[in-house]
Amino acid sequence: MKQITRDRSGSIAILFALLSSLLLVAVGVGVDYGRAMSAKTRLDAAADSAALFAVSHNQMNTQNSRDMIGRTAAAIFRDETKTFAERNGITIVSVTAKFVTPKFVKKNDSVWEFSLSYTALSKNYFAQIVGQSLANFSFNGQSQTHNERAPDTDFYFLLDTSVSMGVPITKEGIDLLGQLDTMGDHCAFACHSAGDRRGGRGRLSLNPRDKRRGDLYDAAKANNITLRIDAEAEAMTNAANAAKAAADQNRAHYRFGIYQFSGGVYLNDSSPYKEWFPANSNPVIHEIDSNIFPAAADAKAKIRLPEYESGFCPTPYSCNVGRNTAIDFGNADTASSAAFEYIYRKMIANGPSGSGVGGDRPQQVLFVITDGMRNETNYHNDAPDVDFEKSVCDKIKNSGKYTRIAILYTEYLPEALEKTNSVPAANTLPKLSRILPALTACASTDLISKVSVADSARDAFSSNNNIGLAVQKLFEKAVGTAIIQK
Repeated sequence: MKQITRDRSGSIAILFALLSSLLLVAVGVGVDYGRAMSAKTRLDAAADSAALFAVSHNQMNTQNSRDMIGRTAAAIFRDETKTFAERNGITIVSVTAKFVTPKFVKKNDSVWEFSLSYTALSKNYFAQIVGQSLANFSFNGQSQTHNERAPDTDFYFLLDTSVSMGVPITKEGIDLLGQLDTMGDHCAFACHSAGDRRGGRGRLSLNPRDKRRGDLYDAAKANNITLRIDAEAEAMTNAANAAKAAADQNRAHYRFGIYQFSGGVYLNDSSPYKEWFPANSNPVIHEIDSNIFPAAADAKAKIRLPEYESGFCPTPYSCNVGRNTAIDFGNADTASSAAFEYIYRKMIANGPSGSGVGGDRPQQVLFVITDGMRNETNYHNDAPDVDFEKSVCDKIKNSGKYTRIAILYTEYLPEALEKTNSVPAANTLPKLSRILPALTACASTDLISKVSVADSARDAFSSNNNIGLAVQKLFEKAVGTAIIQK
């Protein structure tokens, strides 16, 4: 008997037999749990999809009630999960869809927050061996999301049409224009003046046998040199296309007004001195309205470099009679502060900016395209002002809660000055680094972009150097970052 009681042979097999069933059940429970968690992942994705539907811009702009949208979202969730649930032993117990309260409770709120939650059962194939109470795993999930309704927005485009925007868009063009300058100054700006035309400053061809002459603007046109002012006008079509696409997607409304600033811009139509200003002193290209494509067409048809009588004189009157008077704006004068004051009055006259949603007034964005050269009434050989006046920018940004400024900086080029034999050019070069910081301070947060010169015409269509594409991207950013404040 003692030998029998001390005998341990076969005990491992018995112990394994006892434990293996428990191990098998544990593995089975793990498999069941893994199936349930895999199902949860699939159902969570469907809940996200349904929640995103509920706060899509299409739903935010329909007349459907919040309850109807919630019921539709729940139905979408059930439809997306029906086949999967049937094939994988999943039972959807409940689905709850609702707009979160109390923050966002009205249909016309600018921001919607939506929640979709569900409870489900996953059939157990192993765990129920232990007991009927483990026939199913219960799990739940929730998706909560929000969306901001795209606001209606008025865009006031303020385009720099001063002489310095007559620089070519490529380095090849700058070099060619310099060669066409008969005075040997290698001027890189397509200056437009009757005096230069009479003097034959611009050769219309590099062919020495071709004796045709004009001013440098004529020379640029004769040689198919695209200037920044040309690209700037063309870019309004890019902006209109971007606005159309955004309006279709967001169900928002956008209006365009296009204005220009250059030397001699006058601030109201009652000025008694209007006839003494250059042709493009009238700042209005297209008044603000919903006709965005006609606005773009007007920009292409009307925008051009100002033509001066000669040198620093915009008209014969200012050269002969009004010299050194308040109306003597020379071709070195950008009149940026006057232009900002004009557009400020225009924006205020059209009403303060609103939220752009729920019937409120549109938001307002001043969209400026400029080389950033300030040049206030600087018609002598003085060192020019180069940095925009921050106070005039702040005045506009502070005029309304929903008013912003976007700026596309068409970089003022050292290449346009380095070969030019003039005192103002020499005085300007060391100050060019001040332009971008001043424009950055002028623009609203993250709404400034820069485009530079391309090496050649072939490169001028890249995103880094193409003014049209840069305008489109900055417009899309201005629309995408519209802030809904409650």
